[in-house]
Amino acid sequence: MKKRILSLLLAVSIACSMLVVPANAAASNAAVQTAVTLGGLTSEQASALSTALTRGQLAKLLVAFSAYRESAATQGNTGTLFTDVDSGNEYAPYIRIAVQQGWLSGYTDGSFRPDNGVTLEETCTAALKLLGYDVTTLSGSFPAAQLNKAGSLGLRAGLSAVQGQGLTLEDAAVLFYNALTASTAENQTYAATLGFAVTDGRIDLSSVLLSSVEGPFVADGTTQLPFVPAAVYRNDTAATDAAPNAYDVYYYSASARTVWIYSRKAAGRIFTFEIKGDAQKAKDFIDNLELFSLLANVADVKSLVIHPATTTHSQCTEEELLDQGIKPNTIRLSIGTENIDDIIQDLDEAFKAVQ
Repeated sequence: MKKRILSLLLAVSIACSMLVVPANAAASNAAVQTAVTLGGLTSEQASALSTALTRGQLAKLLVAFSAYRESAATQGNTGTLFTDVDSGNEYAPYIRIAVQQGWLSGYTDGSFRPDNGVTLEETCTAALKLLGYDVTTLSGSFPAAQLNKAGSLGLRAGLSAVQGQGLTLEDAAVLFYNALTASTAENQTYAATLGFAVTDGRIDLSSVLLSSVEGPFVADGTTQLPFVPAAVYRNDTAATDAAPNAYDVYYYSASARTVWIYSRKAAGRIFTFEIKGDAQKAKDFIDNLELFSLLANVADVKSLVIHPATTTHSQCTEEELLDQGIKPNTIRLSIGTENIDDIIQDLDEAFKAVQ
């Protein structure tokens, strides 16, 4: 039990940053991670980004980047939507929503053609409708009017595709990621209408997604997730293996079908805690650590410990210390690259020594 508690301590600082990504569409990794997190792409698709975008996949991305992203899972049996899209089609729920909202439409012969490729202008048109624009009122004719409007809104930033060219999954992820910071027809930032925030050039998905994130948990080697993940992140990098190892720390969102796993080494993670007792108890705890070095550095490859009240903040008054959340029994740890079992054992023995 003590190991599990100490492993959880090492994970405290992870949750605050795991769902914040740069608002720079040129960095397509951020766009792809967002698309996966929102359920628009699977982990497998994130590993094959040069795959051509299809109409079915376009419908899924439209829904994922909309207020209806959680509705698709509750659609149930959709029946036969089009002659080539029955209830068994993986894209059926998304196609139904996209068509109902007027973002996409079928063909006059009653088909939808979900496997057909999608061009730049077709994707831009759908994205403009997602943002609430009436594309029939744009100045000019199709496709120039739609492409020009998309360009003015920044939807095409970071894309090299031109008129008539089919898009890839990566292209589509970038375009819809750009849509988050674009202005809607009502002159609002689209991300804000979804409950997201854009602060200092970073799109913060946590305001919505963290409400559905559960954790942190510490895996015991036989851990099984309560769902099959569509997206897996291991140490902040997209992965396909969703099985946590013993003492891995993990979080998950069942609604987003996403799991975040942090491995046995968490170098650079910094957190503070207050030991039960006074300043002397804090100093005794630090004195009993062997693996941790008493240094004021942070984010080092070595595990470090410091007593802020008597070192880094020793010139502060008692009032100033309290204003900064520092008490006489506050201890700060910076986790290095040592084996997690060694780190846990060192902390465990220090805690026992001061009990």
